[in-house]
Amino acid sequence: MVDRTFLWHVGLTIVIAGAGGALLLSSLAGEEVLLAFGVGAGLSVLNAVVGTFSAGYAFDKSQTRFMKIVLGGMMVRMGVLLALLFVLIKFAELHVLSLTMSLFGFYLIFLVMEIFSIQRLVEGRSA
Repeated sequence: MVDRTFLWHVGLTIVIAGAGGALLLSSLAGEEVLLAFGVGAGLSVLNAVVGTFSAGYAFDKSQTRFMKIVLGGMMVRMGVLLALLFVLIKFAELHVLSLTMSLFGFYLIFLVMEIFSIQRLVEGRSA
């Protein structure tokens, strides 16, 4: 079970915040900053989509299994993001501040949205 509302909200957030951030950055900074911003936002979107699919997969499982899948998956996703961040900074030579701030900012936004999504699924199940 995938929360399509969550995916819609992710898309809407990336369009509004991503376009706003890109517009602001394009007028204030160069293409390298804009590229790093886009890569960070893209990684956060990928992380959020994988998270919602893992929560949807785990939703019908027992509570213990659900928590293992969701929290374990979150730890794995954070580790992968950290490794990708390191690789991108070290080898792709993207603008570090723009990359990390967009990744961190969108990560926090999508994490809050993911928590509300899981809460909405649980409330829908118990109703």
